[in-house]
Amino acid sequence: MTECNSEGDMTPRVWAKQSAESRILEIDCSQAIPTGATLSSVLVKIYTSAGTDVSSAMIQGTPSIDGTTVYVQVKNGSTGNNYNLRIQLTLSNGETAEDDLTVVVQDIS
Repeated sequence: MTECNSEGDMTPRVWAKQSAESRILEIDCSQAIPTGATLSSVLVKIYTSAGTDVSSAMIQGTPSIDGTTVYVQVKNGSTGNNYNLRIQLTLSNGETAEDDLTVVVQDIS
């Protein structure tokens, strides 16, 4: 589980997978949501280290929200590469929060 803390940082900053895996990344954002607000929507994108948007190739389906938790199914990626996963939260009180984490794709032989 990855957590957004009150400063907006995600912990851990790095999430690893192998290239053939399709895994659900669970992000707990409870610390980023003030009392009385709820998580209204989420936008998740994945970029290469050069800044190319590879979301359509690496995100399967649509990210979902369950309370203060966001679920994103991450697939594919090229072994040996690091990708930037950017998450944007929109809250019921009008606030927005944005954070990034690194997705490391490394096959184990």
